[in-house]
Amino acid sequence: MLNINLFVLLFLGALKLIVSVVYFPPNSEPSLFENHCADVELLSSRYPDSKFLICDYNLPDFKWLNLDDGVIASPKIGATVKNSESATFLSDSYSFLNLNQHNTVVNSTGNTRPCFF
Repeated sequence: MLNINLFVLLFLGALKLIVSVVYFPPNSEPSLFENHCADVELLSSRYPDSKFLICDYNLPDFKWLNLDDGVIASPKIGATVKNSESATFLSDSYSFLNLNQHNTVVNSTGNTRPCFF
């Protein structure tokens, strides 16, 4: 199963922005998400003064919520166990890195795609 996981470091004046372009096919193995999170954590430690922009994961059965202590993925009816594991990797890792969900736009299928900063 092919997935795309590309990171680009942009220098915008004094701002360092790491943009992640990801594609995970539907129902991807949780290990792919775990590896992606490990990459994000590694980049965060290498570039501690950088900001991140990371969007979409092909996990439409979750509502992404910001809490005081991080972000969580709240499963909707029909979410699979495999996708729940993948969403847990993302929410745990991004909470640890103090990233938050910033997209509030609901698409035509009634979902909000995750977009973390």
